[in-house]
This record gives sequence, C-alpha cells and structure tokens, in this order.
Amino acid sequence: MISDCDVSKVSNLPLNPTKLLPVALLCLVTFATAKDNDLLRETPVPADQPIPVSDFFRSPEFRSPRLSPDGKHYAAIVTVDGATQALLVGAIDTGKFGKVDPAASKDVYWFDWATADRLLYKLSTDKHYARGIYTARVPSVSAISTFPIERYSSTLILSYPRATPTKPLVWVIRNAYEMEGPDRGVVQIDADRSLIKDRDEHPGMRGANASTNSDLGRYGLDATVLRTFPLPPASAVNYLCDNEGALNYCITATAGTYTLHRLAGDTWQKTPVDLDRIDIIDTGDTPEELIVAESGQSDKPFGLRRMNATTGALGETVFSDPAYDGQSVDVIRQPKTDRIVGFGVSRARWQNVWLDQRYADIQAFVAQQFPQECISVVDTDDAEQRFLIATWSDRKPRTFYLADTVKKTFSKLASARPWIDPARMLPSNVVRYKTRDGHEVEGYLTLPAGTSKTAPAPLVVLPHGGPWVRDDWSWDPEVQFLASRGYAVFQPNYRGSTGYTWRFPASDLWAFRKMHNDVTDGVAAMKRTGLIDPDRIAIMGGSFGGYLAMCGAAFEPETYRCAITMAGVFDWAQMIREVKNLDDNSLRSQRFLRKLGDPARNQEYFESISPIKHLDAVKVPVFVWHGRIDNVVDVEQSKRLVAQLRDHGIPCTAVFERSEGHGAAEIENRIELYTKIEQFLATNLAPRTQTLAGEPAPRSKN
Repeated sequence: MISDCDVSKVSNLPLNPTKLLPVALLCLVTFATAKDNDLLRETPVPADQPIPVSDFFRSPEFRSPRLSPDGKHYAAIVTVDGATQALLVGAIDTGKFGKVDPAASKDVYWFDWATADRLLYKLSTDKHYARGIYTARVPSVSAISTFPIERYSSTLILSYPRATPTKPLVWVIRNAYEMEGPDRGVVQIDADRSLIKDRDEHPGMRGANASTNSDLGRYGLDATVLRTFPLPPASAVNYLCDNEGALNYCITATAGTYTLHRLAGDTWQKTPVDLDRIDIIDTGDTPEELIVAESGQSDKPFGLRRMNATTGALGETVFSDPAYDGQSVDVIRQPKTDRIVGFGVSRARWQNVWLDQRYADIQAFVAQQFPQECISVVDTDDAEQRFLIATWSDRKPRTFYLADTVKKTFSKLASARPWIDPARMLPSNVVRYKTRDGHEVEGYLTLPAGTSKTAPAPLVVLPHGGPWVRDDWSWDPEVQFLASRGYAVFQPNYRGSTGYTWRFPASDLWAFRKMHNDVTDGVAAMKRTGLIDPDRIAIMGGSFGGYLAMCGAAFEPETYRCAITMAGVFDWAQMIREVKNLDDNSLRSQRFLRKLGDPARNQEYFESISPIKHLDAVKVPVFVWHGRIDNVVDVEQSKRLVAQLRDHGIPCTAVFERSEGHGAAEIENRIELYTKIEQFLATNLAPRTQTLAGEPAPRSKN
C-alpha cells in the first residue's frame, strides 16, 4: 500500500532557484565544435516562429544522470555538437566538471559507477555497432583517465560484485571475432587492466587466428578474463544476479518455451517455476528470492509477490493496484544494500510507490514544488544524503534536480531539452473507451491549438510498437511535432499493452487482429467526441506500430486518408523465416512458432493477420521507411510491400536509409524523415475542397 508522507522531515529544505551547476550552458559553450546552427541552439525559437523539425528530434542535451556512491560526483551522457554523445562528470561541491569525449563516429551510449572513483562506459560506432567497454578513473574531474578493457563484442554488464566491484560479471552475447558465433555465456573480467597493445584492434579475427591469444581463443572476448561460468543447458534469454552481485539465475529458451535455472556450484539446476504463468520482474532481497507477477486470466489486477525460486512457492504481495497489474512496474533499490525501497508504476500517469518513508518524504517535498508533474527519484548516494530527482509532464521534457538532505538544499541540475518551451507544447489527455468485445482500453489524445466541435482537427493515429509495452503521459517528440503542425494525435494502449493485460484472455496477448480492432474502436470513439474531422484521419507507426498502420490501411480502407509505416512487419509467415537469419540461435522464430503457430500448417490464419495479403483493399497513399541494416525486422519486409503497392497502383513514397537499423538513430536522418512525413501529411490530409493536389494545408503557428 502507499504510505502517507511525513513532509515535516524535509519541508524545511529551501527551494533554491539558482542552478547548482549550469551544465547545459557550459556543455555547449565549452564542448561545441561545429559552427552555430539549430542543433547547437539552447534556447527556444521566438514565439512568433514555427518550431523547426530539428527541435523535436534532437538528442537530449543531458540524460541518464547517476550519482557516485559517495555522492561527491554525478555523471551523465551529454550531446556535445548536436549529435555526438559524450560522458560528463561533475563535482557537486565545487561545480567543476570534465568529460570523456569519444573519437570521431563514436558515441557513449551507456555508463555506470563501479566505485566512487571508477566509471565503466560503452562506446558505439556509427550509433549501431558495439565498440567495447572502457574504464574511466575519476580521482578528480580535471584528471579523468580512460583505457579500454574490451573491444567490439556485444556484451551486457550484469553486476559489480560487492566485494570486488571493479571485477564485473559480463554476459558475452556475441563476440566480435566469430562474427555470427554463439552466445559465450558469462565471464568475470578485470576492469583494472587495460588491453595489451598486441591484443588491441583485431578486426575480423576468427577461427584459428583467435588461438594467438588465450582469452580470444577460449572466450571470444578481447579482455582480461578472471573467471568463467558454465554455459546453460539451452540458449540464454537473460541472466540475473543476487544483491551481492553473484550470478544466480538464467532464463533459457527451447522451442519457444522459457525455463528458469538456478546456479548451484558449477551446475545450472532447473527450477519448478512455470514461466508461462509467472513473469519475473526482478530478484528479491535474498539469493533464493524473486519478485514476480502472476499472469493469465483474472478478475482483478495481479500484483507483485515474493517467490522462492528453489521451490516455486509464492509469498507475500509487495505491490498491488486496483487498476494496473504488476507487469508495468519497475523495482527501485537502495544502491548500497540493494534492498527494495519502492516501485515505479506506469499508471495513466507514472508514479512512485514507496516502501521506505525517507524516499516518500523526499518525493512529497518535490511534489509541493511541481504539483502538476510526474516525479521520480532517479538515484541516491550510498548514505542516502543526496538524491537525484527528475520531473516531467506531457508538455515539459525531463528536468533534473539535486536534493541534499544534509545541507537542506534543492537545486536544478539540467534540463534534457532546454530549447523546448513548455508553454508552446500541447496537453495530452487520458481517454478511455470500450472495445467491441467489452473491455476498457486506455489511451491519450493531444489536440492542436484552436480545436473545437465547430473547428474539428485532422487526426493522426499513433499506435506504439512492441506490442508488449505502453504509451505513457510524458513529453513525446512525435506527438508534439504533429500537434504543432495542426494535427490531433491519438495514442491507443491496445490489448497487450503493459499495465492491464489482466483484463483480457491470455491468448489475446498474441491476437494481432484484435489489437488492430482495438485501435479501430479507439478511432471511432475519438470521432464521437466531435473534436475530430472524420474525413481527415491518418495512421502512423513504427515497428509493430508500423504493422498496425498498414493493418489500418488494408482492413479499414474507409477510415484513413493515408498511412505511414516505419520498419514494420507486413507478412508474419515471412517474418518467422527471416528472423532465423537475423538471430544466431533463432530464439525469436521459435517463440513466434509457439505463439502464432506454424505458417505451413495454418496458411489461412497467417494471411488473415498479414496486411500484405490484402493490398487489393488499400485505397490510400502509403509512406514506407526502413533502415537497410535493420536486425530486428528485415528490410525485405518493406521492400516487398513497396513493390506490391506499386503493382497494385497504390501511391507510395519509399525511403530506405542505408546507414540505419530499426529506427532512425542519426539526427540528420531523423530530421529528413520527419520533414518528409510533414510534407506527406500536408498533402494527403488536406481538406477535400482544396483544388490543387499536393498543396500544403494551413498549419498552426505552434
């Protein structure tokens, strides 16, 4: 249950309107290397000017901040030239800072504090390819030294053992030297040792050549390997470590079925946990314990419970909600002890539920300052004296603050997007409606300025990808971009979206046509408000949302004027075949086969869920975008769609970006993509009375 907050414990913290450290300004002045342009502008454009496309889709200037364990420093990923991601380290008491600036075409995309003076971070090349793991020593922000500890392999750092935090456990998902080689399992590496010169830079090394280096030959990892762990009995989906940082559990997949194993000595032992019925949310407070959610049909939301993984016995409920189930919950831990202190819950608006009164008091104090915003305790030091706080709303991107409970200060650290003026953004409203089979579904409707029943707005339907995620109430670049151009935006959280799967039969989690029906029913509900022009509706989405966009064009030809699909799936039988080429061990194809069935045996069903089989019903123009190096959905899905649309005489705009994967990662490509989308919508959602084909519709000055 939610505890009452004793604000008196922290209410005497003075709100200091002065920034503790003007990070955003200093980053641009000190770090910018390119000539002045919109990507370097830090302030909003004047209120009488349209907001440029780039302002919505620029990378955040400041993101993912973390406090060092001793609370003396913070680190964050910053954008230094409008595109490149660097690592910023700041000294809280002095206001001084330094940075780790990657080389050309490299970006910092992840980091974490291993100790009070040691950071581990990862680099990527061209925003797609793993470059390796690096150590940054931080004796002071003016004397940061870095060195590589691993190169090129695809890895995931699982834990920093409490006794030896600079000897992390690393999952070698794919090593760089065998290219398409197998999962190498978990190893422990030495983050104190730099790579030896003759081990540095081995592009394309594989097979017999790998034997020239013992670590490369045995583990496929260009690092100092201290210890190895046994490989699991089947292909690994995930590993879990206990609160001491020791490797404890592994989830494997066989023929699309997931199994939980526990490590006992040097042996992986199968547990009795049924992962068709149990969703593992996180580890618990003891090595034997997991925090789980029970899935399946129920007459009420399923909460989070403690479970003994050895026996499978369920224990006490640690979280429950009358409307939302436990699948939409994040576990929040105290950094030093790793004990659970609370939960982050994706309700209609994101909220914290605290088990620890100290955290509840901090949040209550911040809520007094920002009563209309979502608030999150992002991080704290080990002593729980300094807290990093994030606040945001539907109109305001994240802003970060530092609360010091000893000095009794509360100061602004940085804004993620200082060039966004919240006053010019549009509010997102929670909407609820009933599906055709009687279930309540939740979504968000954002209306452009001036919308009324006498001046209804054209609508862009924006179903999310996944599908097993959800949209939430926050500043969204696509939503605000479209609303600024005069379009209403509807974001339906169709069945399968996390948070209320309990309302639907378990089989509906893979019922793709029912998900499409939920979107259609939501559009009908939006039209009934009288605020939407029923003759000017488009549908747009990426990944699974791109699939739903094409479903709208194929299965609801009278509803939409045009469709925009990005990196979508259009032929599920072909998707299952193609996934085998995208995954080394075909885990996803096996999962699809189990949940959707075998296309060879159920051709009629697969045709019913694949919009490419129904292009004869499509009557509207379609915009298709796909990255040529997408390793989630094969670009051939979109290539075949474009070819067949043109064979059917359907107007089609196609963009295939050779340097992109599953989404546009490079800022230049994002700007180009949404500029073309703006033009496509202006042409195809123009009022019917407009006489010149392709002439842009009037747009809002917002």
